[in-house]
Amino acid sequence: MSLRLRLALFLTAALSVALFAFGAGVQFAVDHFARQAMTRDLAEEAQRLIASGDLRELDRQDPELGAAQLARVELFHPGCSLTRIANRLRRLANIGEVLPVSEAGLHALQHGQPWIEVAALSEFEGDLHMIYSQPIIENRRWVGIAQIARSMSEHHSLLRALRDFLFLGGGLTALGAFGLTWGLAGRALHPLSRMARTIQTMGMQRDFGRRLYAEARMPEEIRRLASALDAALAELQSARRRAERALVAQREALADVSHELRTPLTTVRGNLGLLQRGVPMSDAERHAILRDAIDEVERMSRLVNDLLAFAGAEGNAPRTLPLSAIPIAPLVIEMTRRATAVARGRAIFLDGSLRSADPADSPIVTGNADAIRQVLTILLDNAIKFTPEEGHIVVALNVDGDRAHIHVRDTGAGISLEDQPHIFERFYRAARGEHAPSGYGLGLAIAKSLVEAQGGMIRVASEPGRGSTFTVSLPLAR
Repeated sequence: MSLRLRLALFLTAALSVALFAFGAGVQFAVDHFARQAMTRDLAEEAQRLIASGDLRELDRQDPELGAAQLARVELFHPGCSLTRIANRLRRLANIGEVLPVSEAGLHALQHGQPWIEVAALSEFEGDLHMIYSQPIIENRRWVGIAQIARSMSEHHSLLRALRDFLFLGGGLTALGAFGLTWGLAGRALHPLSRMARTIQTMGMQRDFGRRLYAEARMPEEIRRLASALDAALAELQSARRRAERALVAQREALADVSHELRTPLTTVRGNLGLLQRGVPMSDAERHAILRDAIDEVERMSRLVNDLLAFAGAEGNAPRTLPLSAIPIAPLVIEMTRRATAVARGRAIFLDGSLRSADPADSPIVTGNADAIRQVLTILLDNAIKFTPEEGHIVVALNVDGDRAHIHVRDTGAGISLEDQPHIFERFYRAARGEHAPSGYGLGLAIAKSLVEAQGGMIRVASEPGRGSTFTVSLPLAR
């Protein structure tokens, strides 16, 4: 069942219930006030009947005062007791000499009170009448009874006509309300239908650049919905573009990895083939062949380790590491010393505070020693690759607030402003000078994953042509 039909049925049902309650209230009020008016008229008629003449001359008189009204007067002997009068009235009522009076009515008349009741009269073919009985009091004694009866047929006809009118009017009103609600609901929900068609078309055509565009004439709730959907579609389109770029970069990187693996494998296979064939060669030549094979194997090993580390970082979201309290200064000094051995002519310096640092006074961070070593290895290796031979690299450490900051600063080609927001993305490779070595776009993504797994942050500050500074911030142990 559509929302439009549900709204129309719900509102029509609610209106029908309200109309039924209103109609019942109107009919009850009309019945009540009509009975009150009839009671007043009958009481006035009874008083006029009593005041019309000598009551003794009106004994057993039953003049008709109209087709819908009947009057009767019955007098009793002044010496009769109340009990005898009541018994006589019962007997006369049974034979039709007086109008019907119930036992409750007799009790009220004995106490001098008028009585009203509705009963069927046989002389009017069982038609219901309202009977008003008034005791006649003389010298404080009950000496007679005056009765006025009026047919209830007109009253009931009025109520039936009113009920039929209310039913017919309510039915027509409910029908009109259903049509009006159907039309208004359709108009109000039209923007939703249009939005649904637009989204369906976008899905079929895979065109996520289209927008719903909230209009001022739309209801506020639908405007908010359209704006939220537009924002979600914009995020979806942006995520799709990022995924496409990442897929293209991944394909390129995998192609490069395949090429990089093929080249050392070819070299290793050729060198081992020379040794296997027993080609005459000097010890120096044999040593050079083995050295080349070992270098190529180490190169492949580093590449495979990077791939495995990155796969582990991607496979655990968020990545978790065992953390402990670690003196950070000795670790930074150790990794800087190791990098100096493979700096290939680049000068690597420790900041003055690190050169003179006492290991006992080192800041204590909460982290993972192996992960910190891997992060520093990645940053120092990048600094060495992108720093020319005449350049230098500086490693510094300082404490600010509740964090320790490790800085790796180089004097290389720097990173362009366009590339800086993306360098920590997987498979992203920034252009940093025409002679810069090529990479696979994995190192910085791995470093970011490892740093964040320790509750830290990594950021870069770079200016093209003047070098880059990578900063790793780790929380101090409490």
